[in-house]
Amino acid sequence: MYLAVKEAPNPSDLFDRARALAVISMIRWGCYSGDSDWTGYCMAQRGEGWKATLRLGYHGVDIHFTDAGVVAAWLLHESRFSSVEYPEEWRSILTQIPGPFRALLNDKDTTIGLRIEKDIPELNGVMWRSAGDTAWRMPEIIHPEALEWDENTSDAFKDEDATDLLSDYIDRVLDKPQWCPSIVEEGVFEDPLGERIPISEVALPITGMTEVEAIRQVLALRPVTEQIVRTLHPTRTLAEVLDFLDSTGYPRK
Repeated sequence: MYLAVKEAPNPSDLFDRARALAVISMIRWGCYSGDSDWTGYCMAQRGEGWKATLRLGYHGVDIHFTDAGVVAAWLLHESRFSSVEYPEEWRSILTQIPGPFRALLNDKDTTIGLRIEKDIPELNGVMWRSAGDTAWRMPEIIHPEALEWDENTSDAFKDEDATDLLSDYIDRVLDKPQWCPSIVEEGVFEDPLGERIPISEVALPITGMTEVEAIRQVLALRPVTEQIVRTLHPTRTLAEVLDFLDSTGYPRK
């Protein structure tokens, strides 16, 4: 967690990365449909004073971009130190978060990725950066006395756990997003309905572009072309993703 706070990009760069990840996920897997097992990124536009929320599907990460700044919260499933298991400790931790961000995390209508339990958001990691601030912040962690801490304890505040979960957001060089996997791997094509088809039975287009090249183009916010779309998803067309591109504010030119 401490390393994630140190390595996270500034809010403007993070928003650009968020839009790119949402576009890559949309091309590969389509838009989020509410399925709790859905893996990938989706971006929802919000109201006045609130630019957008990026969600990482099954893994449970919400990043809210607002006029007040940016707040990120997540749920690392392997961690035993969650707000559900230790609500009193987390109520104390959450009081350290600036009011506008705390209100977002506690509102069921504004939290698309993390379920609300026991009147507090279900999470075990959070960081924020207020507008005009020069660094990301995290709360002081209050460990529950009932939880035995040792080197084998999986905890969302340990560097190796949080940075792995947030790697797509904070890695300066990103060729293959970890949390929006390719639909073509190990000789199998997986269609949007989850059907796994042998590559030999799929007429894959020859685009003249590698998957890594296509991803780099999107991460750089270059205009999405038919070539990029076909490289990331052999059976999807540019026309199918244009409305989504516009909804995220992704540049068309």
